[in-house]
Amino acid sequence: MTGRRWELLRDGVVLAHVVQTDSDFPWRSGTMTPTDAFAKVAPQFAAAQAFADREEWDTPESDAAMDAILDLGLSMRDVEHDDLYAEVLVAVTATGVSWRC
Repeated sequence: MTGRRWELLRDGVVLAHVVQTDSDFPWRSGTMTPTDAFAKVAPQFAAAQAFADREEWDTPESDAAMDAILDLGLSMRDVEHDDLYAEVLVAVTATGVSWRC
C-alpha cells in the first residue's frame, strides 16, 4: 500500500521516518527522512551501497558490508497499525529506502 508511514528503528530509537511509495512482494520501497540518530548507522549503509553501485556481489567484502547492516538489529514499524517487524533487511540509497519484512 503506497502512502503507508513507517519508522526505521534500532533498539527502539527512530532512525528514520519512511513513506512507502511502492511494493513488489516481498520488497517495499519508499522515501526516507533520517533523524539525527541515523548518522550513527549511515556509514554501514554507505559501505553496502558502494558494493551495490559497482554490482559487486558475493565477495567476502560485500558480504561483510551486508552483515554489518544485519548486525545492527534493525526493525520497521508500521505507524498506522503499530505493527513491529523485527530483523528486516534494509537498503538505503541516495534516492530512497527498500526493505523486506
